[in-house]
Amino acid sequence: MRVAFTFFIVFLFLVSSCTKDEISKEDQLSSGKWQITEYTEVCYCGNINSIGWGTTKRDVYATYAACLRDDYFVFYKGGTVEVNEGPSKCDPAKPQFTTEGWYLNSDATRFSFRGKDWDIVQLNKTTFKISTLVLLGTGETIAFSRI
Repeated sequence: MRVAFTFFIVFLFLVSSCTKDEISKEDQLSSGKWQITEYTEVCYCGNINSIGWGTTKRDVYATYAACLRDDYFVFYKGGTVEVNEGPSKCDPAKPQFTTEGWYLNSDATRFSFRGKDWDIVQLNKTTFKISTLVLLGTGETIAFSRI
């Protein structure tokens, strides 16, 4: 009986050590600080240069002041995010951080934040990239990097 019990314990140990520990998207998102490293707007619209339909792309992140580039986000489980001004604040009178809400759908393909629904393009240990169609062929893409 004791030998059978020992083999059973060894079997359980081997089976449990072979299982893959998969980190959920919510755990990946809520396990650190994120900083915006890319923010673009794209328009698939007509009347570009009076020629007709075309595509324009605008690098919004390139217009960010240095005091905005060091801002970071901390996403907490349960749907709260801390938006932190970082080391340099654009307006000293503003609070260091504010809180907002966020939501991840059940299959981790959609993300709701700041009144918009975003498609999750990429989410892993180092990169969080989201994209959305805003209105009439205009879209936005934001990439965050873990800091």
